Amino acid sequence: MPWVIHTFHGHVYEGYGSRLASAAFLWVERALAPLADRLVALTPREKADHLRRGVGRSDQFRVVPSGVPLDRFRSRPPRAASRESLGLPPDAFLVGSVGRLIPLKGHDLLVRALAHLPGDTHAAVLGEGEERPALERLAAELGVGHRLHLLGWRDDVPGFLAAVDALAMPSRNEGMGRAAVEAMAAGRPVVAARVSGLADVVAHGETGFLVPPESPGALARALERLRRDPGLRARMGEAGRKRAERFSLETMLALLDDLLEEARARLGAVCPQGVGP
Repeated sequence: MPWVIHTFHGHVYEGYGSRLASAAFLWVERALAPLADRLVALTPREKADHLRRGVGRSDQFRVVPSGVPLDRFRSRPPRAASRESLGLPPDAFLVGSVGRLIPLKGHDLLVRALAHLPGDTHAAVLGEGEERPALERLAAELGVGHRLHLLGWRDDVPGFLAAVDALAMPSRNEGMGRAAVEAMAAGRPVVAARVSGLADVVAHGETGFLVPPESPGALARALERLRRDPGLRARMGEAGRKRAERFSLETMLALLDDLLEEARARLGAVCPQGVGP
């Protein structure tokens, strides 16, 4: 008798594609959830999102984060050297963002927030995608083109995070938000939209700030607080290093091992002769 585990790794009910496509995905998830013995969500809020939409039962769910190898981000290269290698201004207050250039990630909101911030504030985005031309046009229209740095795809995310002063994640939907965990592991405060899993990752007022979604003004105000207060940035960065442990690769593996042990125990109860190695 099989024991079925289904992991969502986020959801596509909001922000992905058309309303018709999202409705179709929701219908499929509702139909298939009863066939699974366990449903795996990345964060408690992602679990709540599924339940609110009638996907699965609460007792079916287990929460297992998408584990991040934290050691890769803990040892940072010098800030000045990182900025020089990326061609970024040495003395600016630099807001970073990591993610595909697609509407879901909300980079347009970051560009609009940049227009509300002082001239010594720059934004650098690591990622590539279909929204690049639109973001460049928007930045030019708002007069911040010279303060927006679209760096394309790069492998050295730790080096990028060493160069920035804070990370912005104005996403419209995130199952968890690995980039936020990576930034916290690197000792950087995070300003994120209060959407789904991001609200579980970022501790508001402790490791960064959570702001209302679709609000460039609120995003700008939170970033300005960090710009004005290096001590606050340092305290939030240190708190973030500790909180990132909750989303580490080791944490994920331990929780998955618990889940598989549960499966072995259940299968052993119905198949006393054994359930494999």
